[in-house]
Amino acid sequence: SKNSKITFFKLEIMNDDWKGELKNDKEITEYVQTYFPKLFKKFIRLPFGVMKADIWRYCVTYNEGGLYTDLDTTCMTKINNWIPEDAQFVVSGELRTELFCQWTFYSAPKSYIMKRIIELLDIRLTGVKFFKQMVHYYTGPTFFTLGIVTAIKELLLMENKEGLAKKIDSRLLRKVPNMPKEHPLKKFLLKHKIYILPVDVFNSTYAKHHYGGSRWNFKDYVPWKIQKNNYIDILNNRK
Repeated sequence: SKNSKITFFKLEIMNDDWKGELKNDKEITEYVQTYFPKLFKKFIRLPFGVMKADIWRYCVTYNEGGLYTDLDTTCMTKINNWIPEDAQFVVSGELRTELFCQWTFYSAPKSYIMKRIIELLDIRLTGVKFFKQMVHYYTGPTFFTLGIVTAIKELLLMENKEGLAKKIDSRLLRKVPNMPKEHPLKKFLLKHKIYILPVDVFNSTYAKHHYGGSRWNFKDYVPWKIQKNNYIDILNNRK
C-alpha cells in the first residue's frame, strides 16, 4: 500500500547506512526454493501466507544476516543505536507474553541461533494440523522462542555449563537486560554476542508495531487471524 511504502522510505532515510529491501510473495517463494530446497517441500504446502513469511524471515536472516522487521512497523530511532557492531543475534521480549518478538529481530549471517531455528523448523513442520494457535505454534513467536531457548541451552552445554543450561527458559532469558554484568548468564551471552534487549522496546522505543497483519482490512486483503479462524471454522463444520 502507499502508506507502507512511505513508512519504508522513512526507515531508509533514518538509516542511510543500511540497505532496505521489500519482498513480495513470489520473491519469498523463489528464495526459499533456491536456497532451502528441502524446507521448501513443507513451505509450499502451508495454508497461510503469514506462515510462509515467518519461514522466509528465518531463512534470509540466517543466510544473509541483517535486521528483519514487519512492514507494519515504524522505525523510532536509528538502528545503529541498538544493534552493536559485533552482534550475532539481537532480540526483545513481547510485552504481554513470555515470548520473544519475531516481527523485529537481528541476526548475523549463519548465526547459531538461526541455524537451530531452521533445523527445528524442518522437524516441527512434519505433519501440520489445524487448530486455533497453529500459526504461533508451527512458525510464529511460540516456535521462534523455542528455537532461541534451545540454541542457548545447547551453547551452554557445549561449554560444560550444565547447571545454568538446566535453568534456561524464556522467562529467565527475558530478565537478562535487568541482570548485573557479572551475572553468569549475562556474561555468557555477551561473550557470544547475543543481546537480549528490554521487554517490548520494539513496540515503543526502537520500533512501533501496528499489528496491521492481524486486524486491518484494506481492499481485498483479509488479516491473517481472520483468514485462519474462518478456515479452521469451515474445517470444524465439516466434521
